Amino acid sequence: KQNVKAIVVACNSASSVAVEVLKETFKVPIIGVIEPTIKCISKRKTSSILVIGTMRTVKSNVYQRKLKELNSEIEVFGKACPLIVPLVEEGAFLNKSSLLYNALINTLEYYLGEYRGKVSHIILGCTHYPTIENEIKFVMDGVELIDPGECAALELKEILEKDNMLSEGKNRFEKFFVTDLSEKTEEVAKIILQREITMEEVYLPEL
Repeated sequence: KQNVKAIVVACNSASSVAVEVLKETFKVPIIGVIEPTIKCISKRKTSSILVIGTMRTVKSNVYQRKLKELNSEIEVFGKACPLIVPLVEEGAFLNKSSLLYNALINTLEYYLGEYRGKVSHIILGCTHYPTIENEIKFVMDGVELIDPGECAALELKEILEKDNMLSEGKNRFEKFFVTDLSEKTEEVAKIILQREITMEEVYLPEL
């Protein structure tokens, strides 16, 4: 209904289960975050990667499988980190002198500490994680981070350029739609985006 020229499935969990179905359903380009991330990694030298994300993303083994297809000698670890999202949504990263920030650092240590020195790259397999990339780097002592969102954006640009659909940036505007509009939704969006936005609630019919 929005007459879009492309759709980016920015969620790792949704990308792991829904992208192929969406490609069969819609005619516009559908870009997930997983394939572009594998493409980004193919251009880097790495022997060991840790995938962190939601339980669904990690259990799907999609990153692990595709990375092994890329290079069978790559060592791939997966770690579900369910407590990180609520900490980010509470703004734990905003005040380094707060107890909540200490809880965030301790939680990262709890999940990631065992991989320190064992991996060269970490895939940030959840859209919340780039918000705390400095904290992850601090805990993991200089490990290189890979942001699937950034990889997907590069892929989108490449596709739009190829099809001569890339905008010049004129008359740019944003619309934000959510399927569950609440004070908490607006609060979380403000925390993550670091600015005020206006959202509209929409209802998606069951297929």
